[in-house]
Formats: sequence, C-alpha cells, structure tokens
Amino acid sequence: MFGDLLDNGTITGQVALLNRSEADLSGLLSITSGRVGVVDFSEPLFVDEFIIAHLRPVIGSDMAGFVKPFNHWMWVLVFLSIIAIFVAIFLTLWGHCTFIPLTRGPVVEDTDGDFVWYAERSFMWTVAILLCQSLPNEPKSVSVRVVVGLWLLVSFILGSVYRSNLKAMLILPKIVLPFDNLAELRDSQIPLFVTESTHIHRAIVEANVNSSLAQVRGQTYWHVDQNKAIADLYAGRHAAAAIGASAKSITHSYFSKTGHCNVYVMSGDVLPGISQSLAFPKGSTLKPKVDNVIRRLKESGILDYLFLQSVFNSTECLKPFNTAAVTSSDLRSLDLGDFYGVLSLYAAGIVVAGLTFVLEKLLGRGRQ
Repeated sequence: MFGDLLDNGTITGQVALLNRSEADLSGLLSITSGRVGVVDFSEPLFVDEFIIAHLRPVIGSDMAGFVKPFNHWMWVLVFLSIIAIFVAIFLTLWGHCTFIPLTRGPVVEDTDGDFVWYAERSFMWTVAILLCQSLPNEPKSVSVRVVVGLWLLVSFILGSVYRSNLKAMLILPKIVLPFDNLAELRDSQIPLFVTESTHIHRAIVEANVNSSLAQVRGQTYWHVDQNKAIADLYAGRHAAAAIGASAKSITHSYFSKTGHCNVYVMSGDVLPGISQSLAFPKGSTLKPKVDNVIRRLKESGILDYLFLQSVFNSTECLKPFNTAAVTSSDLRSLDLGDFYGVLSLYAAGIVVAGLTFVLEKLLGRGRQ
C-alpha cells in the first residue's frame, strides 16, 4: 500500500513506515494534504494525472451485421412502405380489371377474376422489385405500370443506399467504446479497480455525493492483488484507475511482450494533475541531497528523457482512441459468424416455402 493518514489518525502503508523511520525513502507518491503532515516530500519529479483504462474493443462477428446499414426506424418505414405499395398495386390491379369495361380497349390483364390471384400477383411484383428480381409476369395496364414503376424507382434508391452503407461498414467499420467519461462508466456498470490508499482511492471515497466521482463509488473496489488486477484488466473483467506514469509502465511492458495494445484510456477528465515525489521521514538528512539531484536532472531535461526512454512503447497504446474508424491493423477477415444472420434468414425462408408447399398440396391449390 502507498499509505495515507486516515481520519481516525491511523497512518498506513509506506507512509507509516517512513513516519516510524523504518524506511529511508519511498517510491513515487502523490503529494496530498494528509501525507504532507506526517512525512517530508522531495522536489516534485513531475505533475501527472490519473487516468482510467479498459480493454480495447475489437471487431468481432456480428450476426445482425446485414441489418446495420439502416437503423430500426428505417427498417420499420421500409416494412410499412412494402405494405402500402402492396395495397396500392392490389387496389389498382383489382380496380382496373373490375371497373373499366373491356369494350373500351383490348384485354390488358389476363385474369380469371380470382381475388387471391390479384393478391398473389401484387405481392410478387412488390417483393420481386424490392429484391431486384425479375418479374414472372409484367403488368400490362398503364395504371398498374405507373404504380409498379414508382416502386421500382424507390427500390432502386433503397437498394443503392443499403449496398453503399454495407460496403462502407465492411471497409471502414466503427467501434463503440464501452465508456469514455465517468457518466458512461457509471451507466456501463463495469467494475472499477483502484489501488488502495492512492490519491484517487481517497478522492472517490470522500467525494461529494453529487460529484462525478461519487457516481462510480458503488462499482469501485480495491481488495485485489496488483498482479491479478493487471491480468483482469487485460482480460476485460474491470476497468482500472491509475496515475499516468503507472499506466505507461504497464502498457509498455505488455506491448514489449506481445506487440499489441490491448487497452484504451478514457478521454474524459478524472482528477486534476497532482505532483509526484519521493517521500522521506520527517527531518531526513537525505531530502536536501535528493532534492539537489532531482533539480539538476529536471533542469537538464535528463529526467524526462530517462522516463520516456523506459516507457517508449506506451506512446502508441495511449494515443486517443478513434471511435469512428480503426486502423488497418485492427481490421479482420469475415468469418462464418458474420453470415449466421443471413443464413438463418435463408433457412427461415426455406422453412416457410416448405410449409407453403405442403399447404398447397393439402388444399389442392398447387399449380403446374
């Protein structure tokens, strides 16, 4: 534990060891008001911010991918349009053959006057045009041709837009992040790991009930081993809040071993920047010596250089994640799972066709 001064006066973690002079020097600690009263801090090495990281989403199989070019309202309107066009063609065809005397011209539609025949022909023309299939029987009357022709134009536009959007989704797919700010993190209900006794841990515990940090308090936990917490982060079991330097070190180590960036960093603010320093027991004689070294390293730029050299592989992983598109390295080949939706639709059509055939035979309405 990094340690802190608790409200009941108890001192914990590394801060307690320094306060009891059981250690001469700590690791990197955030300078907080509670710690300043019980230990001495060195010259700040740098000012850093806390970040929240989570498993980077990847493109996977999507059974419903073929319906994604249109949203659900668009599909509802398409369905309603199909019904409206079917009714329009049916009424036009039925009305033309019923109310226009045949003596005014040659017979324009070959029909036996069967009501079902009008419905079958109207349904065939409506669906065949929408699916860009050839018509088994072309409409002959001018009034029916006008209605069918307008539907042909609308279907052409719908089909062109659908194919264009589907192609764009395959060429340049979009990835939706699980969250990108504290409000979205709260809504996602993804567990948030924080290291116990860190500045962000105390900030979440003590946050005002109306603050954004308090909104994620219920899904925050910390009683987990650090190594397990890192493994769980890369497994996608939780998000993790850490200081920027720690996140860079972890991502650098992972990228160096695997060659991949498996996490992204939330772009929304978490906490303002806070100074990071080394801590000493009160009155330590080491502090002025270390301060002198740190000051010289900072002024010469060596300190920043050494740190960046030690985490250079984190640069690519911690870039702002573009949710609108992915790079070529993130693209993947289509697999069988992408076609399950279309194959299921086709299988359902086969079942419906089979049942229709059986009913036709049973009812004696089959035609050659």
